[in-house]
Amino acid sequence: TLASQANSPVINEQNRDALNQEFQSLVEEIDRLVDTTSFNGQKLLDGSISGDNALSLTQLLASTETVDDGALEIADLGSEALFDGESLNLLDTASATEAIAVIDDALNKVNSVQATIGAFQKSLDYAAANIDSAVANQEAARSILQDTDFAEASTEFSLANILRNAAIAVQAQGNRLSPNLLKLVNY
Repeated sequence: TLASQANSPVINEQNRDALNQEFQSLVEEIDRLVDTTSFNGQKLLDGSISGDNALSLTQLLASTETVDDGALEIADLGSEALFDGESLNLLDTASATEAIAVIDDALNKVNSVQATIGAFQKSLDYAAANIDSAVANQEAARSILQDTDFAEASTEFSLANILRNAAIAVQAQGNRLSPNLLKLVNY
């Protein structure tokens, strides 16, 4: 928007200088964000997450299996990389026109990086859902095994209890019959 305003023929030199100062401040802010945006000590937007330092699901999940998961590479988003090394200004209409074209290319680069990060995030979401499903399945299997063990233990307890009660009943019957048997033998 600043470049479009500076490209207008009705803007005087003083207004164009003010627009250029604001534009240069925004370029400095881009570089500040690139320098300070980090996670866990790793800078994210300076191009250091690429090549051998690209992130993969295998690394993030500390998996022992190597999966072709499409590593995340984040291009350098500093002003020099975004503007292809050009030093932009809005001091005249020709510079403003050039800045508009370069900024459009820079926006395409940023959109591409956003799409790459979004796709990787979807991969992470899928992996997390897969892990959640595996955990739920393992919990269900463990619960079934515990239920089976409980049922088996209950059956064994009931059987032992019935056998004990039967043994007591047989012994009680035997004790009641013993005096009668002795009476028969004495006669």
